[in-house]
Amino acid sequence: DQLVTVDDEETMSAILLLLERCKLQVEGAGAVGVAALLHPGLLNLAGKEVVIVLSGGNIDMNAVGGFIGHGLVEQGRITTLRTFIVDQAGELKRLLTIIAELDANVREMNYFPTMQSLPFQQVEVTLTLDTRDAQHVEQLLIAMKEHGYAVTNVRVSSIRERREIQ
Repeated sequence: DQLVTVDDEETMSAILLLLERCKLQVEGAGAVGVAALLHPGLLNLAGKEVVIVLSGGNIDMNAVGGFIGHGLVEQGRITTLRTFIVDQAGELKRLLTIIAELDANVREMNYFPTMQSLPFQQVEVTLTLDTRDAQHVEQLLIAMKEHGYAVTNVRVSSIRERREIQ
């Protein structure tokens, strides 16, 4: 017998996987077995038959929504980019055309033309995009930089990253 632990990030990923791929809603305690299996090198189960009990649907629906959103960001399937454009006709269309040509979908856009701290005639644009994965996000960043945009990926750090900083 063996006792192992998984962190909150791994548990959330397991809940998302079970929801998305298996259409099963389980609470955190019911998903830790899957989280342990998904953790590389945590268990040595090669060639063994394994059973995991999935239990407990007692999970707050707001938490489920948070897990889904967090998981999609972690997987690179939702990203937020910030850039600046010249405040003149056609510039926003030019930016959005680059994004559309790479098959990313605009989920949300914020356009700030009156930011006083910006250089004259500059507009800050923040875009939340639906993307395929982290590689797709990287392709977007490269394409935007090649077209002259100073772009940053605005990403909230994960629980694991915040722990490593402390």
